[in-house]
Amino acid sequence: MVGVIGSFCSLVSASEDVLDDRVNAEIASLNNAFIITQHANNYVLPYTVMDEPNQEPYLPFGENFLQKEEAKYQISMKAPIYNRRATELEGLYFAFTAKSWWQVYSSETSRPFRETNYEPELFYSWYPEKRYWDSEWLMLRLGLNHQSNGESSSWSRSWNRVFVSAMAENSYGFGSLRLWYRIPEDKKETPDAPKGDDNPDIEHYLGHFELRLGTKFKEAKMTMMMRNNLRTENNRGYMELNFAYPINKRFDLLFQYVNGYGESLIDYNHDIERFGIGFQLADY
Repeated sequence: MVGVIGSFCSLVSASEDVLDDRVNAEIASLNNAFIITQHANNYVLPYTVMDEPNQEPYLPFGENFLQKEEAKYQISMKAPIYNRRATELEGLYFAFTAKSWWQVYSSETSRPFRETNYEPELFYSWYPEKRYWDSEWLMLRLGLNHQSNGESSSWSRSWNRVFVSAMAENSYGFGSLRLWYRIPEDKKETPDAPKGDDNPDIEHYLGHFELRLGTKFKEAKMTMMMRNNLRTENNRGYMELNFAYPINKRFDLLFQYVNGYGESLIDYNHDIERFGIGFQLADY
């Protein structure tokens, strides 16, 4: 993992502050009731291919129910509930992200949506704009997060978290760190009980933090997201690399690579490697 970080950072060259434009754009749209701001990236990957699909949850439908090729997309937005001042971003926000995996190339099984993860969030954001260690600290957040796949019985996956995050940038790019504490749930009385914890060991795979790094190299935009459980034994992690190049003012061509545990909730304990190509709404 250290080698990956080093390789990523070696690609970085001095650039303009990559987040200032987004902050200014959000301030400009703050008082427009008809604008909903992007939260996480919004993208569509019409074609992705993974190494070994997690067939286990779908065994009732056949041993090789899933194909390696599928589509993937993410829709994410946020809106202010309360702002301290009409010209500042500091305030209370609601955000919602939905991410889906679609077996669109599986004509023999009626092209099902394999999995959809829903993630509503409520958080308060501060924008201190302070400089430390040659970096500008742009954002601090404290909030509540729920993530679920909306399924029932043995397919159900969900967890609730309290999180804190911080984001900073310098002339090379930006970095953000999110830490979380999982809100405990009662143990299930039986494996099929509707109440209780559907995935009691999820922290063994997804850990307690998420690190993001991003930069611009000329017109290209590169981001990397990492998680790790920080365990000496049974160490497990996840990495997502995104390379985007602008097509026009609205859309970027997007290449995505993921490797590790927890790309989706149904696969939180399954190691997956995936390549994908598609488009994303332009973002800083």
